[in-house]
Amino acid sequence: VSDVVQVVILAFRSSWRYFIFWILLVFSIVISSALNDWAGVYSAVKYIALAAVLLALLVFTPSSDLLLRIMMFVAVTALAAFLVVVIFLPEYMDRSVGRAGWIWMPAGVMWKAGVYLLPVLFWRLLVKDITYLTLVSFSVCVFLLAIDGSRTGAVVFALSVLLLSLIYVMRVGSYARALGILVGAILLAATARYVVLYCINYEAVVLVEHREAVVLVEHRETGDGIRLQMLKDAWHGAVGNFTWGGGFGSTVSYIESFGQPVVVHMAYLQVLSDLGVLGLIAYLGVLFYPVGVVLSRIMQTGVSAFDTLLLPVSVVSIYSFSGLLHPVSNEISEWFIVLVSIAIILKDSSHAKAS
Repeated sequence: VSDVVQVVILAFRSSWRYFIFWILLVFSIVISSALNDWAGVYSAVKYIALAAVLLALLVFTPSSDLLLRIMMFVAVTALAAFLVVVIFLPEYMDRSVGRAGWIWMPAGVMWKAGVYLLPVLFWRLLVKDITYLTLVSFSVCVFLLAIDGSRTGAVVFALSVLLLSLIYVMRVGSYARALGILVGAILLAATARYVVLYCINYEAVVLVEHREAVVLVEHRETGDGIRLQMLKDAWHGAVGNFTWGGGFGSTVSYIESFGQPVVVHMAYLQVLSDLGVLGLIAYLGVLFYPVGVVLSRIMQTGVSAFDTLLLPVSVVSIYSFSGLLHPVSNEISEWFIVLVSIAIILKDSSHAKAS
C-alpha cells in the first residue's frame, strides 16, 4: 500500500501546477454553492472524482498508439452497430430532421465516436503513404459525422482539415498533395452526407420506445433562435453573478416550446454564470493548460512532439471547442477520453523534463 501511495504522490508532484486548476475549480463550486443555498454542491464531488481518475491515469498512462487503436475500434463498432439497427431493427432508430442514431447512441452522441480521430487520421493521409487502413478509418469517422448530422462535428471537420493542410504546406511545402487530399476529404464528406440523406428517411420525427426508455427528437427549425436565447440568458446570469456565481447548474434558459428550463449550450458562459470569474479561470486552466504544454513541447522539439502528441491534443482541443456550442459536463462518460489524453500529455511533459 505504501508503494502505491508513493507512486500516486510522485504522479501528483510531477503535475502539481496543473492540479491547482482542479483544486480552484472544486473550491469555486463549493463557494458558489455555499452562497446560494448549496445549489449544485454535488458537482464538487464529481469533479474531485474526475481529478482522482486523472491522477490514476498518470500512474497507468496508455500510449498514444494504444489510445488510437481503442478509438478506432470504438468508431468501427459504432458504425457497425448502427448499420445492424438500420437493417434489422429499424424500430429502434432515433431519427429527426437531418440527424439519426439509435436508442443507445442517439443523434448528438454518435458523432463523438469519430470526431476525435479525424485530425490524426487526416494528418496521416497527408504525411504518410495512404494505406487501406487509414483511408477506411477516416471514412468511418466521416460517415459517423454524416449520420449524426452534428453541426459542431461539421465545423470541427472543416477547421481540422483546413488547419492541418496549412500546417503541412508550411512544414513540407507540397501544395499539390495538400490540395489533393483536402479536396478528396471534402468530397468524401459531401458524398457521405448525400448517401446518408438518400438512404435514411430523416423527415419523420419518430417516438422510439424501448421498455421504459423514451426518446423524442425535436424538430430543429427553431434551433438557432433557441441557442441565441440561451446565450442571452447566460450573459445576464454571468453579469449578475460575475464574482462568485449562482451555483453549479443554476444557469438555465426558459424556452417556451420545451415547456421546462433547459441547460445553456455554451459551457464558458455557463461556468462564468454558475461559478463566477474564479471558476471560469479554473475551468479554462483545466482545458487549456495541456494545450499550452503541447505548444511548449513543439517549440522545444519541433515536429517530433507534434507527431507524437497530435491525437491527445486534438481530443482536448476539440472538446474545448465544443464548449462553445454545448453545455458544461461533469460526467465521466464525457470526460474520460479527455482525461486519458491529458494524462498522455502531462506524462510526456514530465518525461521530457526528467531527461
